[in-house]
Amino acid sequence: MAATIPPLDSAQVTDGPISPELPITAFRAQQLVNVLMTMEVSSQMLSHAPELVLGERPCWAVPVLFTLPGIGLVGQAGTILVDAHTGEVLADSQTLREIAENAKRLAERLAL
Repeated sequence: MAATIPPLDSAQVTDGPISPELPITAFRAQQLVNVLMTMEVSSQMLSHAPELVLGERPCWAVPVLFTLPGIGLVGQAGTILVDAHTGEVLADSQTLREIAENAKRLAERLAL
């Protein structure tokens, strides 16, 4: 079974920072979100290719996808921001609850 690999952005290609001012790469942001999802929500969640959001506090917006064994990707359950300077994951307990609830709704839609 062939896997679909998302296109790589410049940060992922070099596995280095986009610039010295933004030391956290897209790949590292994905890793941080994957660990958080596995530890706090579910191992059925995985991160997808982040998008850099520039502003006063540049962040990686990392989509969180819900998957199920035997089905694969079910849908996007949310988005987590990761500070591109520090690597701080900007998700509180409410955000994690919302992602878990969204995943539950996605799973319930499959049962219909």
